[in-house]
Amino acid sequence: MCLHVEYIATVDKKNSTWSGIASIPKTYFPPNVNRFNAYAIHGSGEGRQYEALFPVPSNRFTHPDFHRLEFFRYIELDKLLTINNSLSDE
Repeated sequence: MCLHVEYIATVDKKNSTWSGIASIPKTYFPPNVNRFNAYAIHGSGEGRQYEALFPVPSNRFTHPDFHRLEFFRYIELDKLLTINNSLSDE
């Protein structure tokens, strides 16, 4: 199954950085979503860094694990998706 997502990516070669914005249709989320987290991985090898919107306390686990639901936090997704119509199917 292929899910269509609209996105914009900007690459800054001078500073070796990039940024992106993705518009995820509301229908892609299961019903009654009320907890959320977001993650990023930067670099590779020994220099790899892991980031999270709601991070796991440092040194609590030996390896990064994005599936630790106890660290997700409450979100009112319906309110967020109606703030900007470009973020929803409505």
